[in-house]
Amino acid sequence: MKTNGKLQLYPCLRIAMCLIAGIYVGDATAACVPLVLWQWLFVGLLAVVLLLYLLNRHAIVQTLILFGIMMVGGAWRIAYVERQQRYAFSGEEETYEAVVVAQPIEKKRSFKCELAIVRGRLAGHKVNAYFQKSHTDTAALSLTIGDGITAQSVFSHFDDDARAQRGGFSWRRQRMVRDIVARTFIASDGWKRAEVSVRGMTWLGRLGLSLQSLRQRLLRQLRGSSVSEDAYATIAAMTLGDKTALTTQLRESYSKAGVSHVLALSGLHLGIIYAMLALLLGQRRNTMLGLVATITLIWLFASWSACRQV
Repeated sequence: MKTNGKLQLYPCLRIAMCLIAGIYVGDATAACVPLVLWQWLFVGLLAVVLLLYLLNRHAIVQTLILFGIMMVGGAWRIAYVERQQRYAFSGEEETYEAVVVAQPIEKKRSFKCELAIVRGRLAGHKVNAYFQKSHTDTAALSLTIGDGITAQSVFSHFDDDARAQRGGFSWRRQRMVRDIVARTFIASDGWKRAEVSVRGMTWLGRLGLSLQSLRQRLLRQLRGSSVSEDAYATIAAMTLGDKTALTTQLRESYSKAGVSHVLALSGLHLGIIYAMLALLLGQRRNTMLGLVATITLIWLFASWSACRQV
């Protein structure tokens, strides 16, 4: 079939480009364009394209409007997400229930941890929590993924939104993607362990929590085996994406050997996983069921191994 351009060979590419453009525009104008404008624009364009389709007129115009719908839809979605993550904090203490979704890390003056709020004003979102550190109280460091707590503390905004790391990295963007809306400092007597319900989390959040809990159990089992510290660090990084045990000396050794890329999960690892699944599925790997099963398992592995430490 003769085409009039390379873009015609990839129809989804044009749709993706419109969606990306819409996300960019929506993010840039989120502070000045009301959300309702994107909503009505989306509904209006959708009504127009349906009318033209029913009348069977202006096929090219229909196509252009569909591209516009994708662009407006992207802008609407990103503006909605940013609006949902905006909160005003009064400086007063709030009581809430939360679940630990990332292993606590010891800092100079505190234990840093990521919490998913399941009950309270910020329910459905995450916060960066800093537990008070003292010589006599290290209970926060014993928290593990999936543990529930009740706490009382003051939430506040981040003060690095205007700063960017070298290379243009945006902390604000990272927090938005991870749905982290605030930070808080929790005193030693301001929290306690508790059995909490995770129904306040989305189903994707609950799935991610289950995957992270499984990942931590496997790491503990690997840690309890008879392998050396360097072997544990290498296996954990290559199979589960956990690099916390990698020492500076071990990283430098891999770097000097020119194979430091094997410590980072990449397409190579996914290719190995795919090859193993293809062997297990045999002739069924090319069926619809086999393809769906393979893609689902690969995405689960990617989500599981991408669980990052704070």
